Amino acid sequence: MFRKALVLAAGVGSRLGAAAGDVPKPMLRVRGKPVLERHVEQLVAAGVEEIWINLHHRGEVIRDYFGAGERCGARIRYSEEETLLGTAGALKRLEKEFSGGDFFVVYGDNVGACNYRALAAAHRPGTVLTVALCHKDEVALSGIVELAADGRVVRFAEKPRPGEEFSHWVNAGFFAASPELLTLLPEGASDFGHDIISQLLAAGREVRGFVLAAPVTGIDTPELLASADVLGVDPMAVSVTVSIAPAGVC
Repeated sequence: MFRKALVLAAGVGSRLGAAAGDVPKPMLRVRGKPVLERHVEQLVAAGVEEIWINLHHRGEVIRDYFGAGERCGARIRYSEEETLLGTAGALKRLEKEFSGGDFFVVYGDNVGACNYRALAAAHRPGTVLTVALCHKDEVALSGIVELAADGRVVRFAEKPRPGEEFSHWVNAGFFAASPELLTLLPEGASDFGHDIISQLLAAGREVRGFVLAAPVTGIDTPELLASADVLGVDPMAVSVTVSIAPAGVC
């Protein structure tokens, strides 16, 4: 059973400009609810009992909203990063906390739904990382994978250049991971997309793919934020606000 998760929420969101104001990107609201809160709700519904959130830009906003997790049904803990460590470096810093069993890693600034129980079931013994995937027509800003017939990832490329696209299956930002992965991560800053997944494949480690039932979108730009169309959100009627309530309700 997956009892722990790391939700990555340290990004600055510089490309959002005025759309983000002075709010951490994962705390931007889609239909009145922060994106980060949606992730917490889904994880708790799947039986996750302890959620770590890494912080950097305006981390106090996230702390004030979620507190210790009393309203959410899970223990919430925080990892403050004075210097950004990247998506994998954030996990390496918490190696001791996640060494006791399989766990989830979630990109907290993506809008989308993941069946975490199904993702956990797809994570087989001997696999160090199972990557949730969704289909995208435009993949220039995504990490793409080539899947074997048995679901193994056999090739990965982060943000392929024009003419070098070999797949439309992209990293959706939900991972199931084994504790063995922690020992394979380098000290310091590193990124799953730019560094780790390709290195795991080159070393002969087993990485698998898990196809999601619905698309996932980032909120990296005002246009992406306004057109978020997963979780039942109508792209023509998205309500976006940067106001933050004094406490989370989950």
